[in-house]
Amino acid sequence: MKKLLILLYCILLLSGCNIFEDNMKEGFVTFRSTEGRQIYVSFIKFQSNESTDVRLWNGDKLFLEHVCSASGAKFSNGKFSLWFKGDEVTLYFDDEVLFMGSEVNKNKI
Repeated sequence: MKKLLILLYCILLLSGCNIFEDNMKEGFVTFRSTEGRQIYVSFIKFQSNESTDVRLWNGDKLFLEHVCSASGAKFSNGKFSLWFKGDEVTLYFDDEVLFMGSEVNKNKI
């Protein structure tokens, strides 16, 4: 049953790409670390849910859901967390910092 749900979810994501693209706000925002690595973040609002589409410097993609935070905005999938505060963003894997950077500009990918 679990495999069937995962398969259906994947099919829904692939067939519903336009649904998500139609609800994106102004494309992707670029964040750059002091080491020169970049991540690209797109904010998605679908019905009442907010999430992010994150493209990492190595080509990996993450989809993170909005979660409550004491300050700033935080998105997570249980393992990875993306925390925004002002123009700064920090990406965590569990409690380990993978990326810290600041906003460069807005781009369409």
